[in-house]
Amino acid sequence: MNEHVKRLLAVSCLFCLTAGLIRLQAHGQARELWQIGKLDNSDLEFKAAPAAHIDYQVGQSDWSRDWPALEQAGAEYEIRFHLDAAPRGVFTLKVSLLTGYVSVPDLEVSINGHKGDFYLRTHPIYDGTSSIGGVLTIELPTQYLAKGENALVLTPVDLQAGSAESAASGGSVRYDFIGLSNDARARYDRSAVRVDAVPTMFYRERAGKLVELVDAYLRFNRDISAGEAVLTVNGASYKAAIASRDGFDEERVEFGVPEWQGTTNARLKVTAGVHRSFNLALTAERKWTVFVVPHTHVDIGYTDYQGKVAEGQAHTLVEAADLIEEHPDFRFSTDGSWNLQQLMESRSKPVRDEVLGLIRARKIGLPADYFNLLTGYASLETLYRSLYYTKRMSREHGLPFDYATTTDVPSYTGAYPSVLASAGIHFWAAGGNQDRAPVLMHEQWNEKSPFWWEGPDGQKVLFWYSWSYSEVWRFFTVDPTNAIIRGSLPEFLAPYDRPEYKPDVVMMYGAQFENTALHPQLATFVSTWNSAYAYPKLEYATFADFFRYIDAHYGPELQTYKGDMGPYWEDGIGSDAYYAAKDRQNQSDALRAEIASTVSHVLNPNVHPPKAELEDAWNNILLFAEHTWGAGGSISQPDSEESVQQLAVKDNYATQAHFEIADLRERALSQLARDIHVPGGTLIVFNPLNWTRNALVEMDLPMHERLVDLTTHRDVPLETMQDQEGFLHVRFLATNLPAVGY
Repeated sequence: MNEHVKRLLAVSCLFCLTAGLIRLQAHGQARELWQIGKLDNSDLEFKAAPAAHIDYQVGQSDWSRDWPALEQAGAEYEIRFHLDAAPRGVFTLKVSLLTGYVSVPDLEVSINGHKGDFYLRTHPIYDGTSSIGGVLTIELPTQYLAKGENALVLTPVDLQAGSAESAASGGSVRYDFIGLSNDARARYDRSAVRVDAVPTMFYRERAGKLVELVDAYLRFNRDISAGEAVLTVNGASYKAAIASRDGFDEERVEFGVPEWQGTTNARLKVTAGVHRSFNLALTAERKWTVFVVPHTHVDIGYTDYQGKVAEGQAHTLVEAADLIEEHPDFRFSTDGSWNLQQLMESRSKPVRDEVLGLIRARKIGLPADYFNLLTGYASLETLYRSLYYTKRMSREHGLPFDYATTTDVPSYTGAYPSVLASAGIHFWAAGGNQDRAPVLMHEQWNEKSPFWWEGPDGQKVLFWYSWSYSEVWRFFTVDPTNAIIRGSLPEFLAPYDRPEYKPDVVMMYGAQFENTALHPQLATFVSTWNSAYAYPKLEYATFADFFRYIDAHYGPELQTYKGDMGPYWEDGIGSDAYYAAKDRQNQSDALRAEIASTVSHVLNPNVHPPKAELEDAWNNILLFAEHTWGAGGSISQPDSEESVQQLAVKDNYATQAHFEIADLRERALSQLARDIHVPGGTLIVFNPLNWTRNALVEMDLPMHERLVDLTTHRDVPLETMQDQEGFLHVRFLATNLPAVGY
C-alpha cells in the first residue's frame, strides 16, 4: 500500500570555508549569537506551515511555532537580528539541511541585500529510515553586516536554470538547525579562494573515447572579474570559463577529462582578478550500470474497488505489450501472476497469446508468486499454494519460473527462502515500504544487497532488498529528463558507492505506485539518457535479467545470511480479527479436507473432490492473506461506501472459503463412510494428521439418545454444552485416533 515514504538526504555540502573553521577552533572564542531549532538531524521541532515568505525576528519569534520545517524553491525565509556593536571578526552561519529526491535546489544566502550563491552537494548518510543532516558552514563577509538591525534571507534556487542540464523547477529543503556565531578575534580574509574538485560518476563519449566529468567548486570571499580555470591532468590541460561575480560566492565549473584509473595528481589554476594554483588528487569514479525495472505495484483494493483493480492490472499488461512493440528495448515486470490471470480471463486469444509470447521471450517479467503476501501471517501451505498458478502457467505455456518478488510489504519470514528454493526459484527481489516498519533501523539490508538468504533447511535464494519501490517515480518522476536523472542518480547510487559493494550494477526497483496506468514516457528515457552519457549506463531489464547478471558475475563472492525479518505489517490483520480468525481456521481446515479427499480417492479411485471448488477455496485463502487490508481512506473514513465495500469483499474471501471447505470435507467424509461399511447412525471420527492423537469432538445429539463406542460397547462419557429445542450439543474425548485414520 502506498504510504508516502519520507526519505531525507543529508546535505553535507562543504560550503565551509575551511580556514574559517580552523580559526574558530584555534581562537576558541566563538560566541553563539542566535539559533533556530536543535542540531538533532530532525525537522520535527518546527510546526509552522511553509509559506512564500517568512519573517522571523530573533528575540521575538519562537522557532518551534514560527519557523517551518520545509522551504520550497523560490520562497524567501528572512531572519532579522540585532547587533549591539559594530561588527568585527568572523561571523559564521551554520545550517543543517535535509533535502529530498528528484530536484535538489541550491541555496542563495543574502545578508543585508548582498547575495551569495552556493551549490548543494548532497551526500546521503543513511541510517535506515532517513539520512543524518550535515552541518553547512558559511563565513559571512564582515563588511556586509551592520550595528543594529540585520536581515539574513535564505532562498532555495536553481543555479542552472535555463542551461541544457537544468533540472526541473521546484525542489525543497528541510531545516534541522540554523545558527549564527561570532569570533571577534578572528579576521575575515577577503583574498581567500578555496577549491574543491570532485570527479563525478558521469562519463561521456567524445571522439570515440571516454571522458569523466570533473566538477570544480571555487569559493570566493570578494568580487571577482571574468576569468578562467585550467585543470591539468596527466600532462594535458582543460579550460573552463569563470563568470564575474559580486560578493562572497561559489562558482562551479566542469571539465571533461579522459578516463583514468585509480588516483592521479592534478593541478588547478584559477585566474579571475586573483591568481591561485592548487595541487589536487583526483580519484576516478566507478562506471555504473543501472538495471531499470519498470513495474507497477498491485494492491487488490486500497486505491479502488477490487474489481476495478483487476481490470486495471489486465489493461496495464496490454499497455506494456504495446510499448514493447513500439520500443523494442523496453521491458516490464508485473507484480504477481494474479495480474496475468486477470488478463487471461478477460481478453481475447490474440491478446493473451501476445502477452504470453513476451513473457516467454523475457520481455515481460512474471514472478513466481501469485501476489504480495504477508508471509508472517500465511501458513506454510498457503505460501506454497501461492506459487501454484504461476507454476501451472509455466508448465502449460512454457513460461519462465525462476524468481519471486515482494513489493510494499517490508519484512518477511525466514522460512520463505526455503519455500522458494524448494519450488525451484533461485531469485527473490523485495521493494519495501518503510512506513511503520523499522526494518532498516536494525540492519541496512538494502546496502548489504545482493546477498544469499539461507532458509532453515539450508537452501538459499539470491536476494535483493530495495529501500523502496516505484524508484523510477521517486528519483526520476514519471516524465524523466536527462537533467532530473543527472541530479538524482548520485542520490540513488550513494548507498552503493562504497568499497564494500562489489558489483558494478544496481537495480532500480519499479516505476510507479499501485494500480496506475503505464506512463508512455517510461519507455523512452533510457535511450535518451544513454545517447548523452556513457556512464552511468541505464538499461531496461526485468528482475530476472538483473539476478542472472549478478549470479553469473558475482554470485560466489556474495555474503550469506540467515534469519527472520519479523512480521512488521502483519499487525494489520488485527483490524479485522473476526474474519482473520475464520481464515486461520480455513487454512487448517483446507488441509484436513484435502487429506480426507485424498484418502477417499485412494480407497476408491472412482471418486475425487471437485477440482474447481478446491482450487477456489485455496484461491480465497490466498486472497485473504494478500497484503491489502482496507481501502486507502478506511482509517479516516471507515463508513464510506468504498471502505465498507472493500472490506466486505475481503471478508467474503474468508466466508466463501469456509463454506467451500465445509462442502469438500462433507463430500470426502461421506465417501469414506460409505467405503467403511458401518451401520446407519454411526459417528465416524477421522484424524487427518499423520500421528496418533486424542481429540475433543463436538456434535448435536437428539435428546435421550446415547453415544456408544462400537469397539468397547460402552457408553461414551459426554459433556452437555447446550440443552435446547429437543437436542443436546455435547462434547466428548475421542482417544487413540490412528494417523490419517478413524
